[in-house]
Amino acid sequence: MEYHTPAGSIRTSTIFTEEMLRAGVSVAHVTEHAIQEPRDFELGGYMFSHLKVEPRLEGYLARCEQIADRGVVFATSARPPARCITS
Repeated sequence: MEYHTPAGSIRTSTIFTEEMLRAGVSVAHVTEHAIQEPRDFELGGYMFSHLKVEPRLEGYLARCEQIADRGVVFATSARPPARCITS
């Protein structure tokens, strides 16, 4: 994923495969970190200082109802979308 700011761009990469999902992995593996050189700290700081979070609770609440007391539902801002862990 590439992020553009007035001061420049940074990118990240992740991987999440079906094999990882079958093995129980719930969060994508980062293959390329956003901070790769000193100037990236400024770019990352710019992004976070201008970040706007817009919750989308409908899907989360629906998943909570579906899972009930059989597990834990969690949400993340990273890719892939929220996954559930069930017992």
